[in-house]
Amino acid sequence: MVNREHSLGMAYLKWRFQFLLHAPGDVSFLPILLAACICVDCEVNGTKNSIESIGSIEMHRRSLGRFLLLLACVCSTHQQIQAQSGYREPPQEVVDIIDAKPSPSVSLSPNREWMLLIERDAMPSIADISRRMLRLAGMRIDPVSESRFLTSFSTGMKLKKLMDKEAVTIPLPEGAKVAGWSWSHKSNAFVVRTVNSEGQQLWYVDLESPETPMQLTDQLTTVMGSPTWMPDGKTLLVQLVPTARGQEPEASVVPAGPNIQESSGNESPTRTYQDLLSNAYDEALFEHYATSQLALVGPALDPKLVGSPGIFRSSSPSPDGKHLLVTAVQKPFSYLQTVSSFPHNIEVWNLSGEVEHLVAAVPLAENIPIEGVRLGPRSVDWMTGFDASLSWTEALDGGDPNVEAEHRDRMVQLDAPFRSEPVELF
Repeated sequence: MVNREHSLGMAYLKWRFQFLLHAPGDVSFLPILLAACICVDCEVNGTKNSIESIGSIEMHRRSLGRFLLLLACVCSTHQQIQAQSGYREPPQEVVDIIDAKPSPSVSLSPNREWMLLIERDAMPSIADISRRMLRLAGMRIDPVSESRFLTSFSTGMKLKKLMDKEAVTIPLPEGAKVAGWSWSHKSNAFVVRTVNSEGQQLWYVDLESPETPMQLTDQLTTVMGSPTWMPDGKTLLVQLVPTARGQEPEASVVPAGPNIQESSGNESPTRTYQDLLSNAYDEALFEHYATSQLALVGPALDPKLVGSPGIFRSSSPSPDGKHLLVTAVQKPFSYLQTVSSFPHNIEVWNLSGEVEHLVAAVPLAENIPIEGVRLGPRSVDWMTGFDASLSWTEALDGGDPNVEAEHRDRMVQLDAPFRSEPVELF
């Protein structure tokens, strides 16, 4: 009878101890637990003669003592954890080592006469890495800053001549984070991209007056591309958030229909990608944040809109500054490929946004052999040393490296006004 009562008491203690480990906030039962411990001890002491071995009594006492000691440690730990709610930091000496200010990064001007000293924190903040992220079409988008997702930002900038000792601090708005910068190829200025809770801004800094940066726009988006300098070294071709874009699409509680993917039955090697589109809502989000308005901005120029909004994978000016080479993404979007493989048109525009020439209408990049290439024009770009001449590469082996061919590719050139047939270079 005594052993049975003792076993029941110990079972109760074990159950309450397990409860304490899983629910450390509940300490209301501790007086009952203590009373149970005393009762079990009394039962053991009152029945010494009925127990066959004195050593058995000592074993129970030692077990009870260890249990009470462990219980006291758990309660003490619980009180310490409650006192340290939220993120816990190591000793200040460790914090000082980890947060020690790193040496600034250096960015030299194209003529190597000026340098930018870029200041940064040693570690990204919890606020920066916990921002909302959209995983769409192979990209990770920050919907607040209208840019690709970044885990760290620069905190300040200083400008100095290479041979001087003194540096000038570039004043930026309080709370703004530096997301990027770009020198003019004429080495007379640079632009800075900053991010805050309202979006992304573009600032122009003239080297003759670096203390007074000029804001070119507060509607910048770099989801699909960064600002590009025009040949004059003062104007930039940028992508802006369309003024009539509206609010972010809301996810429908009721699906509009099933997700349908069609296969033609042909064999098609496919790589595995992450962050792809998966449904109609993803498509709507991608179109919302990837759509932009091309524009020309500068220190002495009001933003000049170029053409209509679209999803522009790239845009670049001709060397004479009179034409634009634009790659515009087309529908349908793919659930198996990233945005670089979506259908797109490669076009030449004038500065008003009118299409002067369609270089190629490129379909979805499917049924392409592994290590193979698309058919038709690829790697289209402006040729240096010419006012407005395009060059590109075309496959001669069907885009399949497994096919034997005397020559794999050919390179061609097409001059403005882009009305003649391209000339084969080699």
